[in-house]
Amino acid sequence: MESTNQPSEDHPDTVTVSNAVTADIEQMSVVGTAAFLAQFEDAPEPLQARINVVSNQSIQLGFAKDLTTALNDNSKATIVARNASGEVLGFAQLSKNKPCVFLPKDHDTTNWASLDMLYVNPEHHGKSVRTRLMQAAEEICRKEGAEMMWLIAYERNLPALILYKKCGFGLKSNTVFDKQIDARNSLVLVKSIRD
Repeated sequence: MESTNQPSEDHPDTVTVSNAVTADIEQMSVVGTAAFLAQFEDAPEPLQARINVVSNQSIQLGFAKDLTTALNDNSKATIVARNASGEVLGFAQLSKNKPCVFLPKDHDTTNWASLDMLYVNPEHHGKSVRTRLMQAAEEICRKEGAEMMWLIAYERNLPALILYKKCGFGLKSNTVFDKQIDARNSLVLVKSIRD
């Protein structure tokens, strides 16, 4: 068998990151649903029960609605990573001027941005897609004048936490979104992105 030494279509050298467009919403919704469900695979039973009640179609429709709204909102930026065939492998959504609401009220709120979503199809984890999206997201925030970036990550989403640590984010605080079942502890992570 002959080798062409050509990178595969989802090799990091063939992945491109660009602004999302309306035509990407359907693929982004499918990717978002797969990644969303994967992060809760080892969640406590009460949270699993809640997630299992919701259909994949409902989750996809929720993503489609949120992404459509975001694409029409100038305070947000949505980017996609595509392979050489144009398939959406993942996406990120940012709020360009959004102070961290989980820090003490007296913290400096100027020049903050938030990473609202970062979803990559689990089949493409470990292929630098998430890292490429993070780098592009940080660059967008810098160009908008942000000096600090923050995000919230589910405490059991180890692949995401490893990525965020690798990208320089540090733990600032944590919060419990559902005190009844104490099932969704999330971590608030912060990073300086000053030039």
